[in-house]
Amino acid sequence: MLGIYVDRKSGMPLARQIHRRLCDLITASRLRAGDALPSTRGLAAYLKVSRNTVNEAYAMLWAEGFIVGRQGSGYTVAEGIILPKPAAAGAPPPALPACPVRYDFRTGVPDLDRFPFRAWARYQRRVLESVRPRDMHYGDCGGYPPLRTAVADWLLRSRGLAVDPEAVHITAGATHALSLAVDVTGRGGGHFIVENPCHIGIVTMLRLKRVSFSWLPVDELGLRIGPPGRRSPIGVYVTPSHQFPLGHVLSAGRRTRLIALARKRNFYVIEDDYDSEFRYDGPALTPLHSLDPDRVIYVGTFSKTLFPALRIGFAVVPPALRQTWNEFRRYSDVQNAIGDQAVLARFIEEGGLNRHIKNMTRAYGLKRTALVAAVQARFGDDSRVIGDSAGLHLALKLPGQSFDRNFADTCRRVGLAVMPCSRYELAGTEYADTLLLGYGNVEPDRIADGVALLAKAVAEHRAGTRR
Repeated sequence: MLGIYVDRKSGMPLARQIHRRLCDLITASRLRAGDALPSTRGLAAYLKVSRNTVNEAYAMLWAEGFIVGRQGSGYTVAEGIILPKPAAAGAPPPALPACPVRYDFRTGVPDLDRFPFRAWARYQRRVLESVRPRDMHYGDCGGYPPLRTAVADWLLRSRGLAVDPEAVHITAGATHALSLAVDVTGRGGGHFIVENPCHIGIVTMLRLKRVSFSWLPVDELGLRIGPPGRRSPIGVYVTPSHQFPLGHVLSAGRRTRLIALARKRNFYVIEDDYDSEFRYDGPALTPLHSLDPDRVIYVGTFSKTLFPALRIGFAVVPPALRQTWNEFRRYSDVQNAIGDQAVLARFIEEGGLNRHIKNMTRAYGLKRTALVAAVQARFGDDSRVIGDSAGLHLALKLPGQSFDRNFADTCRRVGLAVMPCSRYELAGTEYADTLLLGYGNVEPDRIADGVALLAKAVAEHRAGTRR
């Protein structure tokens, strides 16, 4: 049946294996646009797996845009998914102040009250009791080896990424990983492309490093991959699994187009997978990295998953860049603290991370439901919720409105923390009518009151602009 098979000895879940086989068939054009996929019942019987396993694999393909249709009516391959074979390998390329608020709807703020600090403290004690003098010397600048292995295993289980632990490089958070990625790909100059709107952190970093950059717009299918300009980039920064700040998923067609362009123009894609562990409509999406590990630098962090003060992130680095990456790391800050790395390695190995993500996905899901319900109750048909399928925030579009920093400051004065989407726009005013509402750091029973206060602020803002 199309050569699909599963390996029960592999550490990769069966649904992920089926997803991977079908993805390979589609990107290799063995399954073309409009071709029907096997029925879930037939494929399950052929592979001797449960039908739910096949349904899960198809759900991932559907969520990522590789297939269209619906359960019960059959699925077919989506249009526009073309990924040419890679060319023969050549020579490696040259190398806001926080203010007290009553209702905190800031983005990217996790709920730390639910973190298992007692369990974490037990891991810390165990690590300290087992530490040896030789462990306290300078270590590998790529990171503590057991942590690199634990992260690689976790990526296999949670994302379906089969990566060599040697490819995993531990960093002091995602921002540090992104900084190194810009340094490594952009040494000697060059030009970057970012999304618009985009996380202000990467834009600020490029400006501080005096690196030239331009932007491409984002729509409901993610980054618009236009024709290459006269100036070829050396790097493209994307958030494909949950675009920041709008929350869209980069479509399969655009994913393959971006990778094909990276191969043709010899640039790297920097993939920031910043908070997609928390997905409410199925498992976490497979990263863009899976389409071409030689062209994508995959960046992740434990700041939102665990707690920001941990300061541990990671990057999965292509082979051609690893030596240069190590050189930049060695002569910047050498390594993360070994003790924190060892504690995190134990936490992952013994299932603590998986349990915490499961618990927090449930908790954040309740908050998300409460926020969507409150928005619908207060704004009704005058509003549109965007990008709420994953992460810790959603985008609230209120057509006819125009929000700026002054609106955010007005809200702050009445104890409400919100952020206009225009804060992240690099050009244009397409999202001037959109607000970002984070729900990670607000309790469900306070959300309705917070949205009521927001509705009052919006009404007063509307009246003021009309005057």
